[in-house]
Amino acid sequence: MRLDHIVVGCADLQSGTDWLEARLQVPAGGGGEHVGYGTHNRLWRLDANRYLELIALQPGAECDRTPLFGLGEQSVRDRLASGPRLLSWVALAPNDLPDDSVIAGVPGLAAPVSVRRGDFQWRLAVQSDGGLCDGGVMPYIIWWQPPHPTDALPESGLALTELSLHTPNVEPLRRLLADDAGREPVCVSPGAHSLVAHLSGPAGQVVID
Repeated sequence: MRLDHIVVGCADLQSGTDWLEARLQVPAGGGGEHVGYGTHNRLWRLDANRYLELIALQPGAECDRTPLFGLGEQSVRDRLASGPRLLSWVALAPNDLPDDSVIAGVPGLAAPVSVRRGDFQWRLAVQSDGGLCDGGVMPYIIWWQPPHPTDALPESGLALTELSLHTPNVEPLRRLLADDAGREPVCVSPGAHSLVAHLSGPAGQVVID
């Protein structure tokens, strides 16, 4: 299964954007509001039709659904109080497989929900409580309705060289990635839960965890 994007959380979108732009030496290329979820984001284009998403709760926004990526949980907000953190990643669902078959590969995912941001629409299979899957190491699964966000993002010179994932339970993750093993920049190792993204670009080598 292909990596679609990586997800960095922050406590405040503007300060998080300032931090990430300084770190990457690349301005954000897009973003907006997730209707009904109480969140908003900024995006950076990566190589191979991937992107980096910076996401935060949006003060004052109407919210009738649980915020995604654990942003509604106090434990996640506590983590973000000290600065932006890599929270999770999102895998692109194969077009030739039924939803149930795809979801079965990620323990704990519920049926896909509909999400919209401006002109972009997609379905996303998430934890039923909106939390992180296996501490963020297991991905959410996405089905895009064209266009894809990278179609509207400017070139950035950024590339994801490796997403390093550690979990005590490696087998479900390795099975999920089996069909694309060797073609995706994802490295899975046993250990305590952690995610580390290695990027290259105008600032040289950048690590985000």
